[in-house]
Amino acid sequence: RGAVEFSQPLPTPPAVSSRAGRIYVTGEHSTLYALSADDFSCIGAYYLGHAPQSIQAPPVVVSNKVAVAENSGAETSSLTVLSLAENGVPTAVAADRRLKGLITTPLATQARRIAAVTSQGQASVFEVGPGEGDSALVDIAARSGKLSEPIAHFAWMDRTTLWMAGKELTKFGIVASGNRLPVRSLDRDYTGGVFDHPLQSFGQTLVYARRIDGKAGISVGGVDMKSGESLWTTQLATPLAGPPAVHSTTMRVTAADAGGAV
Repeated sequence: RGAVEFSQPLPTPPAVSSRAGRIYVTGEHSTLYALSADDFSCIGAYYLGHAPQSIQAPPVVVSNKVAVAENSGAETSSLTVLSLAENGVPTAVAADRRLKGLITTPLATQARRIAAVTSQGQASVFEVGPGEGDSALVDIAARSGKLSEPIAHFAWMDRTTLWMAGKELTKFGIVASGNRLPVRSLDRDYTGGVFDHPLQSFGQTLVYARRIDGKAGISVGGVDMKSGESLWTTQLATPLAGPPAVHSTTMRVTAADAGGAV
């Protein structure tokens, strides 16, 4: 339908507010742009002042706010919530929170809630309010993380549960009273590998992609979100261990992959 030429690279996908007809794009540095979804005209540019390569997660629109995650140091990040004018243009910082670790994966949203997980394994759930100041971003539940080797973590959230995937898959219950994220049981912990793609849901099935230590290819599987039971798993993109063996008489082709399947 059209295109927009920016004066600087765009590090992440945009956030789209279908209700307001607005598109929000973070530049490689300094600026958050607000566009009209109708004709792609720029209706506003807000100076965030972020450094190059400091934003790796797309912004998200929640209620009448837009939230931006910025990595402000080697081991710290911040979640900033900006107020929007009636025309959808960002006007001011409504609230912000500092987190331990870097935010390198998309924020999870559910209704008015935002979940952020960091490279240190910290998980935080916030609720975005319509006002300013303390009411603009309310701490709902959190869990600290202290990893010796920081890695990317992926989050998925519904009304009562937060899933986090890094070197293992963890299911948390969101308990607002007491600001807690207690661990819920799974039939397996999925250790011995690393998750490297955002979690997705299809009905009551959570779908993941992970690389298993010592195995080639990608393991894709489904987990029942209610019971925590593993439903299925399959191996993708596993290369062949060598050339196929072709029997000229029987016309049979035999191939073995690097995972041991024949």
